[in-house]
Amino acid sequence: MSATHPRESVCLLVSLFAGSMIMPGVAAAQNAFGECTCTPDLPDPLTIIVEDCACVLGGSSLFQDNSGTSREARTIGAVYGPDASGNGKILFQGFASFLTILEVSANGVVSPSPLDTTQGLEISGTLDFSNCTASGTASFNGEAYGTWSLDRDPEYCGEHACRIATWDSFSSTEPFSEVSLWSYEDASVSEVPSENDVALFNNGSQTTVTFSTDVTNDRLELEASTGIELQLGGFLYELTGACDDSGSGSSIVLGNVSSGADNLFIENGRVLADGVTLSADVFTDSTLTVSTGASVVVNSMRVGLASEATLVVVSGGSLSTLDGATVRGGAGVSGAGSSWTAGASVVIGASNDGSLLVEDSGEVQFGQVTVAENAGSTSTATIQGGAIATFSDFLVVGEEGNGTMTLASGAELTTAGVCSIAAEQFSQGSATITGEDTSWVAEDTINVGFGGEGSLLIELGATVNASVAILGNVENGRGSVEVATGSLWLVEGAVQVGLGGSGIITVDADATLSADLVGVSSLGTIGTATIYIGDASTGSNEKATVSAQQTSDGRNGIITRSLIVDEGATLNVDEVVFEDGGQVGGTGTLTFDVTNTGSLTPGGAESGVGTFTIDGDYVQSGDATLDIELGGTVAGSDYDVLTVSGAATLAGVLNVSLIGDFAPRSGDRFTVANYATRDGVFSSITNPDGFSFEAEYGGTSLTLIATALQPSAGGGLCGAMGMIPLLLMAMTLSGYRAIMWRNSLR
Repeated sequence: MSATHPRESVCLLVSLFAGSMIMPGVAAAQNAFGECTCTPDLPDPLTIIVEDCACVLGGSSLFQDNSGTSREARTIGAVYGPDASGNGKILFQGFASFLTILEVSANGVVSPSPLDTTQGLEISGTLDFSNCTASGTASFNGEAYGTWSLDRDPEYCGEHACRIATWDSFSSTEPFSEVSLWSYEDASVSEVPSENDVALFNNGSQTTVTFSTDVTNDRLELEASTGIELQLGGFLYELTGACDDSGSGSSIVLGNVSSGADNLFIENGRVLADGVTLSADVFTDSTLTVSTGASVVVNSMRVGLASEATLVVVSGGSLSTLDGATVRGGAGVSGAGSSWTAGASVVIGASNDGSLLVEDSGEVQFGQVTVAENAGSTSTATIQGGAIATFSDFLVVGEEGNGTMTLASGAELTTAGVCSIAAEQFSQGSATITGEDTSWVAEDTINVGFGGEGSLLIELGATVNASVAILGNVENGRGSVEVATGSLWLVEGAVQVGLGGSGIITVDADATLSADLVGVSSLGTIGTATIYIGDASTGSNEKATVSAQQTSDGRNGIITRSLIVDEGATLNVDEVVFEDGGQVGGTGTLTFDVTNTGSLTPGGAESGVGTFTIDGDYVQSGDATLDIELGGTVAGSDYDVLTVSGAATLAGVLNVSLIGDFAPRSGDRFTVANYATRDGVFSSITNPDGFSFEAEYGGTSLTLIATALQPSAGGGLCGAMGMIPLLLMAMTLSGYRAIMWRNSLR
């Protein structure tokens, strides 16, 4: 519906033939001739969008100037009426940009009424409503200008259009059926608004309207009403919307003038309506409340069309929107028995901000749900306090904008379609599932950071079940998931970290991730893909569990590019398969056989040095690496140790590096690996600058022995002695250099 006062009708002329000059938003008729009863099939290339008009006349209209030239491309007309008294109006756009509203009397005579007298165009003539034809003459600045005609099919001229019945300035409880409370523009009408009428409330104070029978109106409007409370008394209030071809799609309209607060409160009965629009005009603040015993069923819902608005379903009220809803402002469902059902799409914040709050055992059942649809929208959805939400189609939190979803304090969410947190590039999305008995059951895939930056936090004993989970689905997608202490993430299928983008999973102390398969890769161009197990950030010694079940192809484990397992944490799978260049490390325990085709780093980047345990066999391929960091002489606390309970098959590279200021002396020994049995040796050892180590392979352990300082390019003792002056000078600069000197003389 337009933003114009309801006692006016508006025609928006969108395009004419080439050369036309358009002037949209022209006040054309009184409301007595208000609403469209037809949708004209106008010929191309003429296009007209008519808002709140009775019918349209145009397309084949002619304007002939004094020279006899036809100017059809420069004329357009819209006919309003006739009303009950036979009067009507014509909106006429004449030559150039002249616009004129023509009054039509009951006998069909057209009288001039220029929209802007300075334009100088005056038109007169006659109109035959029965045949929907009109013709007359035009003058410009008092000079005869030409003749005009409008000729359209009679079906485009409507019968008596919707009447506006106004309820003004009542402050006490009054019955809807009281005729004296209503006024019409046509003084001859004296009745309660009926099927083809609009019930307009514009009182200045709170009013309670009671019903004693079923009522049918075309539309219900509020303007600058501090509050209208409809006590339906168990009756049906049906709003047909039959007269509304304006495209607004609403038969309940709140906030249609740019001032005031329009609040509608519905109790104890049933309302059927074509659609609902709240805050139809700018600078309005509208609220619709569906409360005790009320059931409202509409096709569409727009909460905040031009300004923010509020939708409230409380105290056992029920709202059903068959074709979906868009929320600009806030929507809330609260209280046991309170429900909102939407069969199609629900958008929380399209181009503007929106919020949804479902709490205190309220319930929502939606189809497709989008939070923060477009760029610039910052919108939220909160489901808490034992509330229940069911989405039968997809869920998007942050499609192009910034979206946030929170499930808390025993809330339950079930989604049947694919879910995406941060769907498009540059979008942001976050989901927090928090508290005992709080759960999200995703029957399809959860994408975290599909193409934008997304995060999922499962904390304080909450549970998330998913069919499949993907972090960083496409390039530029970045996803992170944290399973916090005491919480559970169960994935029926696979978890893929960094499928085309990048992602991080952190499984904190005393938390569990269970999946058929966990795949960690880094195929994207931003960041890395990593699993942290055991809360690497805090160094907790509590147990974290990541488990994988047997898959259909016989794999039971993790395909990884980067896996960090912290102290006290256990990864309960049968096998870890390294991708080429993949890295596994940490200070925890792997309870399966490990085949290293990338690099194994005890301690890991986050944990420093430590002992990494494999409760099974260890096989290192010829192009793989075992990274050992030395920072002192105490095993496990000063330098890395790999412990293998089964057989160790060695090949590839042993990479030794020094950390901190540690500089070993010649002869220092470091037991860096323990195993039950061994086969093979490393093909090479990569030494740190200035030092060299020899490997001593024992029956159950591998020991590195520090040897002399590596000689310079000159080689041998002479080469070393040739460096004496330089090394003597270096003694005064660094204790580290002094140690190098002593080593070189041993």
